[in-house]
Amino acid sequence: MAQAYIGFKEALDLTLQHVPESRTGCFPLADSSGLIVAESVRAQTNSPSTDISMKDGYAIRAADVDSASKTYPVVLNVLGMQAAGQENDYTVRSGGAVRILTGARIPHESDTVVAEEFVTISGNWITIDQAEIRGRNILPQGSDVAVGETVVSAGEKLTPGKIGILAAGGVGSVPVYLKPQVTLVATGDEIILPGETFVPGKMFASNLLTLNGWCRRYGFISELTRVRDSVSQLTETIKHAVGKNDVVVTSGGAWSGDRDVTARTLE
Repeated sequence: MAQAYIGFKEALDLTLQHVPESRTGCFPLADSSGLIVAESVRAQTNSPSTDISMKDGYAIRAADVDSASKTYPVVLNVLGMQAAGQENDYTVRSGGAVRILTGARIPHESDTVVAEEFVTISGNWITIDQAEIRGRNILPQGSDVAVGETVVSAGEKLTPGKIGILAAGGVGSVPVYLKPQVTLVATGDEIILPGETFVPGKMFASNLLTLNGWCRRYGFISELTRVRDSVSQLTETIKHAVGKNDVVVTSGGAWSGDRDVTARTLE
């Protein structure tokens, strides 16, 4: 009886038809790098959570310095200081200013931050000799990521950058596809594993290690096993592997020789 042959494409199609759909789970963000997103994820919070200063300087009202020049500088009263994370609740009225540090929340009714290098300081007073553009040096609320914004879509790979944006958006865990679990089985009485004592007539399982390298490269969880040319032993090995893994890959014994037992076992 003639041996039936199939080409690579048909073999690949048959394989993919029988590979189970990947399982999913929810992983902590810190453990998710390199995994594939199973469902789209939206930001839970704004980042920044409020308008913040991009500079060390002074929070002011731009209208107060519209006419400022070197000939006619404007003098403003400093009400206090606002640092990042502080809960001070300043309101900047006309003629006032608040010393502000990078990352600090913009005080109420202030709409501009003038950088400290453009200010002359004298006690609780500052002098400004140029007009400022409204909104200068302010990072608006939600400009990095806004609440409800889709940060990652289903099917995307979680990169360090995406993980950082998810964290900024208040996301603590993500639904991902779990890494496929694969058992790689090398068959043959002549096969020995790398690290074992070499015996003339034997051969190291180089194909098994090559397959394992590809699996690990693409993030699979793989385990290696070697089986002698025994239908009963190979049957038990495959049954056990199928019970706990997504995929079983065999290497060797697939021909029709007297000691090629893989095909007979699978039948």
